[in-house]
Amino acid sequence: MSKMALAAYQGGAKGIRANSVEDIKAIQQEVNLPIIGIIKKDYPGSDIYITTTMDEVDALVAANVEIIAMDATSRLRPNQTTLATNVIKLRTEWHSRVILQIYPLAFFLLFFKEKY
Repeated sequence: MSKMALAAYQGGAKGIRANSVEDIKAIQQEVNLPIIGIIKKDYPGSDIYITTTMDEVDALVAANVEIIAMDATSRLRPNQTTLATNVIKLRTEWHSRVILQIYPLAFFLLFFKEKY
């Protein structure tokens, strides 16, 4: 993936979205671009697989990504926490930027209507 990131950089990319700490570290060695980090991981009984729990968030923070992307649907996470709980923890403990991947837009509107 680091060579793909280099090709993207040479083609004018302004950032890279990367999956896994291993890929992120390799990309960081290859190019100096902001990285949107995700970790795709399957959990039994859960349809969510993009940066699902705080374990993945902690790993991305340790990998020093500029932005963390998370599934932003209203479904419960495998450990029965909510998106709001994870985002609040991410912002207060790590002060990280976060992108919430929303499927579909209605979830986004519902989330902010209920929470804010």
